[in-house]
Amino acid sequence: MLHDPKSNSDYTRRVTSISSILREHDPAYIGPDMPEDEYDPEAAAILARAKDASDPEKLAVVIANVLAEAFDEWTGSRSLRDTELALRIWSVLHASNP
Repeated sequence: MLHDPKSNSDYTRRVTSISSILREHDPAYIGPDMPEDEYDPEAAAILARAKDASDPEKLAVVIANVLAEAFDEWTGSRSLRDTELALRIWSVLHASNP
């Protein structure tokens, strides 16, 4: 299950985990001095839209769409890194206890 609305702590853990992965990959090239919560809105949007992704490749499209909407200067795919990013986020979404 991706998100049970009754479980706010599970939702918060997943958003925090996804945000951490996004900070590590820094797909918008914000840089090392970014605020800790810089990618929280995008992480929440990815989690909300992830129900539409039936596999990591489709999740990569969801992630790309979220980032394109959030960052005007975002240039899109970085292929191998996008795949790794999607796989890492996929594992968070489908873990029992992320």
